[in-house]
Amino acid sequence: MTRRGAKTNIALLAFLCAAFLTGWLAFAFATSAARTSLLIHAVSGFAILLLLPWKSMVARRGLNRPRAARWLSIVFSVLVLASLAAGLAHSSGVLLAVGPITAMDVHVGAAIAAAPLAIWHIAARRIRLRTTDLSRRNFLRGGLVISGATATYAATELVVRATGLPGAARRFTGSYESGSFQPELMPVSSWILDPIPEIDAGMWRLSVDGREMTYQDLVAFDDQLTATLDCTGGFYSTQVWTGVRLDR
Repeated sequence: MTRRGAKTNIALLAFLCAAFLTGWLAFAFATSAARTSLLIHAVSGFAILLLLPWKSMVARRGLNRPRAARWLSIVFSVLVLASLAAGLAHSSGVLLAVGPITAMDVHVGAAIAAAPLAIWHIAARRIRLRTTDLSRRNFLRGGLVISGATATYAATELVVRATGLPGAARRFTGSYESGSFQPELMPVSSWILDPIPEIDAGMWRLSVDGREMTYQDLVAFDDQLTATLDCTGGFYSTQVWTGVRLDR
């Protein structure tokens, strides 16, 4: 039973790493590559969910042992579950936000908070890999988990589309449309706690190769481009952008 628990922990670690890494990789793309990364991200998340019944048995045994730092393991578990639940809420559109806090905020924030606890958990409860862990049987078991996770993910996507949940209208990057061609409705996006910059248009200057340009000089070019801004916060917006091309 102990070795079975170790195998479960190894599998969970692999899927947690895959989910974390592919989640961040998806932020780096606004092209079709993001879709591939998000597919692996989603399948990894569902694989974690499928392994939870086995992990719960391992966790119960651990809770029965008197360990001073077991509360950290409990916090780690809560953060992982919160990230999974928020990810499902965002992808389906069942719950996108509560006040200023979005499901994506919780999904990403809980994952970041769980990362150092995951490192501590691995260091405190080291598992020795054995040659038997790389057996054909274990690879087949892993394949079954991945197949089951893929089928579960596909089934949830079908349910989302069949029931007309908001998640059916997501872009391939997982983002929701917001305020397209209505600039006043487009969300304001800034980094954590960053204030929105304010400038005095009359005093502002841009120096390029010894040439000084005012705000009005730039606006006078009136170059236009229709393009989509896809924010890692979970929204996208297509607008007609006006300004001056950098190649000028």
